[in-house]
Amino acid sequence: NINKSVGYSSPYISFIMPPSGPDASNACLPAAHPVISSVPPVPKGERGERTALDGKPGRLNAGKSIVAYTSGKNVVIRNLTVGEPLGAASKVDVLVYRGHKYFTSSVKLSPSGAFVASGDSKGCLRIWAYDHEEHLVKYDCFALTSVVRDIDWDFESKRVAIGGERDGSGSAACAVALQWDTGVSVGQLAQHLK
Repeated sequence: NINKSVGYSSPYISFIMPPSGPDASNACLPAAHPVISSVPPVPKGERGERTALDGKPGRLNAGKSIVAYTSGKNVVIRNLTVGEPLGAASKVDVLVYRGHKYFTSSVKLSPSGAFVASGDSKGCLRIWAYDHEEHLVKYDCFALTSVVRDIDWDFESKRVAIGGERDGSGSAACAVALQWDTGVSVGQLAQHLK
């Protein structure tokens, strides 16, 4: 019978599985079967590579213990206080952003707490709304020709600096600073050669 749900409960975790059938897609859970608990992916670690972690929640989330990290093509933001939701509009304590096409390599919450900047292995920078329930993309571009290794915001949350790796040709920028709301470049840093 496809109308019956399968449930599981233990002292540590409790959730209800949606029924199998036409309503059981990954994109949308039926309203009759809300998410009670979510288990996010762990940070993806690779030998010799850094794992991007950010724990500065910004002014919007002041006082909360929030950590952001990358895992595969996902960006995960978790509230470390058990049972406390991420924000006023959220009912869960974890957010898994699935907007990247390639493996994510860096993430940084803005000082205002309203936006998140994330970069991937192909040099794509995405800035998306953390404070909106649909997490709308505000800026999306291939800013570098190599992997985005680090991202940082200015104190006003208006400009972003991203750093990557050298490429073999020596012609491309390995660090870019830009004003994200207009896409105007504030400066570039090319690699140093002999």
